[in-house]
Amino acid sequence: IPQNFRKLTFEDHTSLRVQVTDNSKKLYYLNDIPLVLHSRWAMQWTAANRLNIAAWVTPNDPAIGALVLKAAGHLPLEAPPVPNAMIGYSKANAKQVIAQVDAIYDALRVDYKIRYVQASVPYSGPGDASAATQNIKLPAEVLQQRSGMCIELTLLLASAVEHIGLHAEIVIIPGHAFLGVSVTPDDKHFEYWDAVQVNNNVAGDSANVATDDVYALNVQQHTIVDTIVISDARNAYIDAML
Repeated sequence: IPQNFRKLTFEDHTSLRVQVTDNSKKLYYLNDIPLVLHSRWAMQWTAANRLNIAAWVTPNDPAIGALVLKAAGHLPLEAPPVPNAMIGYSKANAKQVIAQVDAIYDALRVDYKIRYVQASVPYSGPGDASAATQNIKLPAEVLQQRSGMCIELTLLLASAVEHIGLHAEIVIIPGHAFLGVSVTPDDKHFEYWDAVQVNNNVAGDSANVATDDVYALNVQQHTIVDTIVISDARNAYIDAML
C-alpha cells in the first residue's frame, strides 16, 4: 500500500484504472473504476466489523515501547508484590500482573498527563443492525496529543498490555468503553481499568477497583453491549495497523 494511503486521515475520491493489452500494445480492455478511500481513523461500528477495532491496538509501535519503559519506572511505587520488570505473565502471579497494568495506567497519568475527552461509543452490540462511523486516532497520536476519547484511551492501554504479552479485551457498555486484562494466562480471571479516571488523577490501583465494580454492576444489569477479545481478532487475521 502506498505510504500516502497508509497515512490518509480524510475521505478521498479517486479511481483505479484497469487496462489490458497484448505484447503489441493492442488494447483489449480499459476501465476507470471509481474508488472511495476512507480515512485510517474511520471505524464503522457494525456487528460484522466488531473485531476490526483491534487494528487500532498497536503493540509494536515505538511510542508504545517508550510508554512501557516509563511504566517500568512506576513498578516500585505500586502496592506489593510487584515484579522487578514489565515481564507479562512470565513468573508473575495475578497481583504482579495487576501491578504491571497499574504501572502503565500511572505512566499515562503522571508522565504523559493524558486527559480524557468525553465522546460516546456509537455501538449497540452484535444484535443491532444499525451502523455508525467514528473517527479514532491511533495510540501514538493519542500519546502525542495527550488526550483521547474513552475508546482511544482504552486502545492505547490495550496496546501497552499486548506489548508485554498480556491478554486484553475491550468492554463496551452503553456509550462507553474500558479495558479488561486477563491476570492469568489461561484467561480465567479478568480485571478492569477505565481510563476516564485519569481526569480525576486517580491512581491505577484505585481505577482498577472502581472499574471492577462498574463491570460487575453492568453484568448484573445485563448492560454489557459487547466484549471484544483482542486475541479473537488476531486469530481472524486482523493485525495492528502499524
